[in-house]
Amino acid sequence: MAWSDFSWWTLLVAAIVQMAGGMLWYGPIFGRAWMQAMSIDPDDKAKIAEMQKTAGPGYAASLIFAVVFGYVVDVLLASLLISSVFSALAAVFGLWVAFTLANTSKAVFWGEMNPRVLAINSGFEVLFVGLVTVAAFIL
Repeated sequence: MAWSDFSWWTLLVAAIVQMAGGMLWYGPIFGRAWMQAMSIDPDDKAKIAEMQKTAGPGYAASLIFAVVFGYVVDVLLASLLISSVFSALAAVFGLWVAFTLANTSKAVFWGEMNPRVLAINSGFEVLFVGLVTVAAFIL
């Protein structure tokens, strides 16, 4: 498979899941718990307004990396000739555990991250990785 052969639909799904899913996950679903785990008072309107003013670059980076992830997963699954969605999920989740979870969890062990932050962030990543992988396999 050539690097130029990929599904634009997978990239679109990755972008939508990242932005809309993140808005829900870190908003009404786990927003309050995440903020408390980050030592941010969810009732401090001034602090939240300040954070919102500087959030643009973070949102842009999240979108860009989501699209890159979608592209890599789409090309990887096509290159490996994976024949089932279960095999696709196993391969991509294995890579996620090996590279992402193993690396980010070290911050908890070194006392740099609250374990609840890791749990909430990892929960979203599992959702994101799973949905994008299924999209890449199907589309």
